[in-house]
Amino acid sequence: MGGIALFGGRGETQAAMDQAQTMAMLSPQQVVFLEDAETIEKMGEKNREEAVASLDAYLGNPAPFTVLVVEATSLDQRMKLGKLLAEKTLVVECGLARTRASGKPLQWRWRGRLGKNKA
Repeated sequence: MGGIALFGGRGETQAAMDQAQTMAMLSPQQVVFLEDAETIEKMGEKNREEAVASLDAYLGNPAPFTVLVVEATSLDQRMKLGKLLAEKTLVVECGLARTRASGKPLQWRWRGRLGKNKA
C-alpha cells in the first residue's frame, strides 16, 4: 500500500484531495495523510473556506482505493472543519495516559466514535 503525507499548514489541503482521487501507480490502495489539519482553522477566511470546501467535496465522493487520514492535535467543534469531520468521518482520539503515582509506564489509550456517514 502506498502512502503520502501532506500538511494543512502549508496550504496542501487541495493537493491532498487531488492525491486521494488519483489512483496509486504501484499499489491497488493508498493512504493519504493530511497532517496538522488544526492549522486550517487558523488560515484566513478565504483559504479556510476553500480548504474545508475541498475536503467536503472529497468526503461527498471518496475514492474507494484511498484511506484518508486527517491528523490534528485538536479541532474546535464549533468551526466548520470540526463539524464536517464529526459528521462525515470516523473520529479517533489518541493520546498518552498520564503516569500514575504507582510509577507504571505510560500507556496508549484511544477513544473512537463513528460519525454520521451518508452512504
